[in-house]
Amino acid sequence: MSEGQSAGTRIFAYILLVLGGLWILLSGGCTLVFLGMGSSGEEAATLLPLGIGAVCILPGIGLFYGGWVILRKRKG
Repeated sequence: MSEGQSAGTRIFAYILLVLGGLWILLSGGCTLVFLGMGSSGEEAATLLPLGIGAVCILPGIGLFYGGWVILRKRKG
């Protein structure tokens, strides 16, 4: 943990990490379920869930990365 950060800042960063991780996990799981449902051999049945899933996972990645950056930021 970096020095100079308040407890509130660290708690906020951990909340971002947890929310981002849950978002990624749930969106990724949902994408896998829809990929399994659309296994009819058509390309559109595969590309549609991947495209929608990628868009849904991006906010989770942003939250996770934001929390990580806050925790790694050093006061200098």
